[in-house]
Amino acid sequence: MTRKDGSVTATWQPTRVTWALRMALSDAEALAGLRLLDLRLLVENDQLWVTGPQFDDALQRALLALPGGDRYTVLPDRQLVPEGCLVPSGVLPSGAWLTIREFLPVGWETRLWPGHINRRASWQLVRTNHYSEPNVLLVDRATWCEYAVTAPQVRLDRWHFAMNAASDALVRGAPLPPLPGVQFVESEGVAVPAGWERSPPLAPAIVREVLSLSAGDFVLQHVDGTCDVVPAGDFVAASRSAIRASSVLTSADGLREAPHV
Repeated sequence: MTRKDGSVTATWQPTRVTWALRMALSDAEALAGLRLLDLRLLVENDQLWVTGPQFDDALQRALLALPGGDRYTVLPDRQLVPEGCLVPSGVLPSGAWLTIREFLPVGWETRLWPGHINRRASWQLVRTNHYSEPNVLLVDRATWCEYAVTAPQVRLDRWHFAMNAASDALVRGAPLPPLPGVQFVESEGVAVPAGWERSPPLAPAIVREVLSLSAGDFVLQHVDGTCDVVPAGDFVAASRSAIRASSVLTSADGLREAPHV
């Protein structure tokens, strides 16, 4: 069996599984939040089979949250016993079983943050009523520089910043400077726009795993489903001298759009 992108993977066979789930292939994206679990998938016509070597309460709760689906107990001879029944009905199909990460590979595109990759993954941002204090600000570079070069150092000490050649500045720290811009809420180096949250509610560690981030990298998620990844070394402590130097270097170097990956 091949992945969605047409590549081929090694064969894995469910020789010691005790459970299986059959769901509509059209609902496959709902599995994105389970990427870190040791699950295997197999497509059969318009159906998707899910199984794995282990089953516990946490996995059961995760499976119950999936849209629809038929659940089975798998006997040693691979016969299937539907949930709530005692008599087997059917056999677990054979084929090339894939991990979730193999079946739902992550694609990415580029944005105008120099050297920073814009990636798409299997989640979306939705409105939330839960309030968290914004601690990241995407602001016009000139506006940030004008404010920061006259701000007291005691205020600047709260913040780190990065700049790009597209006239943007990214400021991290709380409370944020009183400037117009887009506010974000960051947790573990992953930031979403204030008033929004991920659906499914993936933990920041999972987002970092999906995007293959290095330690210290920072990711800015946008409402349109894209992400900007900012390398850790791009952020510097806010000081008047650093802000003046960064402004000059960013303009002089003519930083380019990240190459398409």
